[in-house]
Amino acid sequence: MGIKRKIYRMITNLKEVIGIVLNWPQFMLWDVKCEGLPHIRGVLHITNYGQILIGKNVSINSNLESSELGFYPRTILHTSQTGQIIIGDHSGISNVCINARKLIQIGKHVRLGAGVKLYDNDFHNLSRIVDNEDTSDIPSSPIIIGDNVFIGAGSIVLKGVNIGENAIVGAGSVVTHSIPANEVWGGNPAKYIKDR
Repeated sequence: MGIKRKIYRMITNLKEVIGIVLNWPQFMLWDVKCEGLPHIRGVLHITNYGQILIGKNVSINSNLESSELGFYPRTILHTSQTGQIIIGDHSGISNVCINARKLIQIGKHVRLGAGVKLYDNDFHNLSRIVDNEDTSDIPSSPIIIGDNVFIGAGSIVLKGVNIGENAIVGAGSVVTHSIPANEVWGGNPAKYIKDR
């Protein structure tokens, strides 16, 4: 192994240790449950009023250096009091935003590209505009992502979507409907392109 590669690997390992040290207070404060130490580069933004569960050997990028694709350089994990985020074993996410009022479940070996956004809710009620809006009637429906799914950079997955295992979502897509297993979808709104 060349000297440059050795130095790069040492620096990468050091950054992951620093990532754990910097993020662990947030994990403790917000009661984030981990089955194993995740590989983290950068500092996450966590607001967990519900439940966040992170599986084994999960990689999380949350800084400009880890993704130079022009998206906001932090990973955001947010749950409301009724929300749950589950990230499966061996999955990787990069500068994503995951916002759950009910459930966002990510399978094993899933890859979420830079700037991907997963929203299982509409954030506010569109039927009226009031100062002290009752948030109990905000439309929300779980997002379920199967194993071995790849979602390309800048894609948005909206409430109620199920993405079957081995599916691929092209970069910049807006996913408003469920995607069957082993299919490639893309566009705004995302449409079927071909079988995988």
